Amino acid sequence: MYRHASRHTNSHLAIVEDTSLFPPAVVGLAKWVFVPENTAIPGLFPSDMSLPKEVMENMADPEVGMAFLGDQHARHAEYMGNKAHWYLALIATRPDYKGSGAGRLLMEWGIRKVDEEGYAAYLEATPQGKPLFEKYGFRVEEVAEHVDGNYVECSMRRDAKKTE
Repeated sequence: MYRHASRHTNSHLAIVEDTSLFPPAVVGLAKWVFVPENTAIPGLFPSDMSLPKEVMENMADPEVGMAFLGDQHARHAEYMGNKAHWYLALIATRPDYKGSGAGRLLMEWGIRKVDEEGYAAYLEATPQGKPLFEKYGFRVEEVAEHVDGNYVECSMRRDAKKTE
């Protein structure tokens, strides 16, 4: 089962639940964020790259973490500029539900919204997640390696679809 929860007009949280369980269990979720033209990229503000204290305390190496987030922000800004677009900020499914279609449902909800509104979309993906996003028209713009090559991330973009 799929449900949609939204707390902010620009931020949409899509949730997939397994309703065969009692109580139903969340098996996947995606956060799609609409970024208006000439607006700061959500979640990262270039003028203040500080993170909450509890995040910093639990980060294995805060310096590496901040460098990673700064790189992520720079690539997002490079590929999307100041143009209005949709950003898939987060998508996750429980490992025991891999192949169940939860990721597909989350992507279909977001892509439908992206196409209805006629905007491009952007995301960062692991190499494992890249094939799912390619099925929905995303292409790799850049592959970045972090932490001495132990973490690889793909910056991916999907052009706006022309509606008739």
